[in-house]
Amino acid sequence: MKNITRWLFTVVLLSFSTLLFSQQDTLILRSEFEKAGDEIYDLDDVNEGSITYSIISGNDSLFYGINSTTGVISISNVIPDTFNVVRMDTLVIDASGNQYTVRIVDGYDFIIQNLDHTYHVLDEHSETYIDSSNEWTAFNNLWGRGTAVPNVDFRIATIHKSNLPDSTILIWDTPSKAREYGGASVWCYHNIFYGNRKNTREDLSLFPFQISTLDSLSIDFEFEQLFGDDQYKIAMNMFMTDESYLTSFSKNDGDFFFVFDQKGTWIPPYPYALPDSTILGKLFALRYHDEHKGAFYERRRVIVKNHQKLLQGVLDINHLFTRFADEGWLDLNQYIYHLQLGIEVTEGYGAVRINKSDIHLSQTSQAIPVSVSDGSSSSSEVASIDAGKPNAYPIPADRFLFVQGRTEDMNHITLFNLLGEKIVTETNPLANGTVCMDVSTLKPGIYILKTKTATRKVQISHTP
Repeated sequence: MKNITRWLFTVVLLSFSTLLFSQQDTLILRSEFEKAGDEIYDLDDVNEGSITYSIISGNDSLFYGINSTTGVISISNVIPDTFNVVRMDTLVIDASGNQYTVRIVDGYDFIIQNLDHTYHVLDEHSETYIDSSNEWTAFNNLWGRGTAVPNVDFRIATIHKSNLPDSTILIWDTPSKAREYGGASVWCYHNIFYGNRKNTREDLSLFPFQISTLDSLSIDFEFEQLFGDDQYKIAMNMFMTDESYLTSFSKNDGDFFFVFDQKGTWIPPYPYALPDSTILGKLFALRYHDEHKGAFYERRRVIVKNHQKLLQGVLDINHLFTRFADEGWLDLNQYIYHLQLGIEVTEGYGAVRINKSDIHLSQTSQAIPVSVSDGSSSSSEVASIDAGKPNAYPIPADRFLFVQGRTEDMNHITLFNLLGEKIVTETNPLANGTVCMDVSTLKPGIYILKTKTATRKVQISHTP
């Protein structure tokens, strides 16, 4: 079969047991945005070259055509699809006596309407599902630049089960590149993420974590393409806090970006700045140079080369951090809010299921740098979290934060934000030695609680 489209019987893994056909009964999942002339399937009879193909039934509206010599089925006339309604056309093809039944459906709606009852669909912009039993969140992000309208000009959805992240399905149908709608970037990014995200999830005390405290950080992953073409990008972003007190060096903005699978999406044609690296048997390039602007495009990008796919393996993220730090492109004092894993789409259609996404994170050193600023002077201090760290509750705190600890520590307690700015200071413990801090007016988020001898992170989150 030629590389025209990707049909499959693995779709039955969702719940399509009734659609197991014979070898000569094929299910094709197509885009709803197909145009006249688009090729959707190659029948590929074993006697091809000495036979003639023809459509003998199911094509009364003349939506389809077939090349009598090659068996390639294409769109002859635009098909009047309706969103959220599955259209199935059943063609019977004759190949000089051999007959084939080809069932053609719009893949996006077909997948969604044939899901089993354990799946839930996020298809609106910024629609979110938080798995409170772990650190994962599903997030459907219909962002993009230009005039393209979500769920009109393109469609994407994040399909999840109650227990994230395994079996999450990312599905999309996008007819053309963003620039055709006045855009300069991709249309949409749907994903799952591990950790906290501002204004989305802020309840996890482990996040943000500091790169320098890591003993190990890796991801054991497995992706499976369910159907569609290859015009998409599987990518992992690590979103950094980029705080002002960290060591700054020229043109080191941006997030850490690792691309597992890229074909056809927007990619600048820049020469790479480092020798190729082999990661899990695939060639990758680290960082590349914008020869037009005379500057580095993204200093922390790791991208698979030659349109390869890396669909499974165990990726040592901490090793990549170390290498980028050695090159001077990453400050290990930086914090990371979350790791985001998903599909970035410019054009094309299809679905990818995340069969496995296990994050392994351990920390041996837990030094937290705090840049102290009281308006009159500033200094940089590092305090270690040890066995004597203060106990703070409730977490997250709403109106009041109570702190207990060593007696000598309770006479002066300070809250800093992640910029190192002093927010609240309390010097008068209660009679039982507990300190009560009024946090009702503070913005929700992560703060640094500092006593005389110890430091820890706390979270503020106000009940609506």
